Amino acid sequence: MRKLVLGVLAVLTLGLTSCSEQSRVMNKAEDFVVKSLKDPSSYQKEEIKIVDTITMLELAQSNYDRCKRDYNTEKSFVDSNIEFNNKYGDNEFSIPVDKTILELYTKNLKESETKLEIAKKTPNEIGEIVIAFRYRAKNSFGALDVCNSMVYYEPSAKENDQFIIR
Repeated sequence: MRKLVLGVLAVLTLGLTSCSEQSRVMNKAEDFVVKSLKDPSSYQKEEIKIVDTITMLELAQSNYDRCKRDYNTEKSFVDSNIEFNNKYGDNEFSIPVDKTILELYTKNLKESETKLEIAKKTPNEIGEIVIAFRYRAKNSFGALDVCNSMVYYEPSAKENDQFIIR
C-alpha cells in the first residue's frame, strides 16, 4: 500500500512539474508577443495553446532530408553538365562546371548527418515547441485587429533567441 501511495505521489509530482513548465513557457512566449506589438498596452488575450512539440530527432531528420535533397539536386545538375560537355566536346557551347557549390552541399550533408546521429542518442529531447496565439491589439493606425501568431520556442537556444514569431 505504501509503495502504491509513493508511486501515485511521484506521478502527480512529475505531472505538476511538467504543467508548470508548460505554463512558464507559455507566459514567456506571451511576454515576447506583447513586447513585439506596436502598442503593447492594447494587448487583449483571446487564446493561447501549445500546438505541437517537436523533438530534436525530428528537427535533425528534417534538416538531413533537406540537405540530402539539395545535394542530390546539385549533383544531378553538375553530372548533367559534365555529360553534356563529354557528349558535345569542348566548344563554344560547353557548359562551365563549377563543383564548389557541390562541395558546400557535401559539407552541409555531412554536418547534418552528424547532428542526426547525435539526435538519435536522445530521441525524446524537445527541440521546439509551437505555440498558437489569438489576440487583439492596435495596429499602426490605432484600430484593433484580431491577430493570429505562431511562436516557436527553442529551449536549447540562447536566452534572447529562444522565441521566433512566424
